[in-house]
Amino acid sequence: MAQEEFRDMAVSEQRLGRIKDEVSESSLCNEDLAPTEPEERTWTTYNIAALWIGMAIVITTYTLAAGLMAAGMNWWKALLTISLGNLLVLVPMLLNAHAGTKYGVPFPVFAQSVLVQVLNPKVALFFLAFLPQFVDPSRGAAWTQVIVLGATLAALGLFTDGLYALVGGAAGNWLKRKSTGSGLRRVRRYVSGGIYMALGVATAVSGSGKD
Repeated sequence: MAQEEFRDMAVSEQRLGRIKDEVSESSLCNEDLAPTEPEERTWTTYNIAALWIGMAIVITTYTLAAGLMAAGMNWWKALLTISLGNLLVLVPMLLNAHAGTKYGVPFPVFAQSVLVQVLNPKVALFFLAFLPQFVDPSRGAAWTQVIVLGATLAALGLFTDGLYALVGGAAGNWLKRKSTGSGLRRVRRYVSGGIYMALGVATAVSGSGKD
């Protein structure tokens, strides 16, 4: 398939193939959890629509409609309730499916990454212990202030992380073009390792002092 159809891919088809070749020998590699290449994504709008219709028009839907009508609703109220419920479920399903249909990321990998971020204790500690310090009850409801502060934090994080990714990607591409020889790659590896070791030592030393 033409590469023009996949301009929004986070990883190009050629680079994805190289990555899969490099990690295929690792014991941690699982073919079922590896990102799918563009030619492997054969589903169309018809397939997705057929799956959604098959999930929506089933025996459980008929049973739910019968139960609602037995509880006192007429037929159009039951139909409206079930349609609204399906639309509410459709929104998170489409959001979950975006990573897979656009970038080939399997749902288990996507779900694990989201779950790790949601259950990260640092995130809970920050929102539950740090943000409430900036809440002023005289300025309105506390929960609205927490939502605004949390949304501001998320927006700032998105901006800074995106900026880091853009700068890091540009720097990485520049280094790849410059590091044509194995000697420079070896030096780069040692420099990177030395920086991480220095940061670890600095963190350990700075945390050992007493006031």
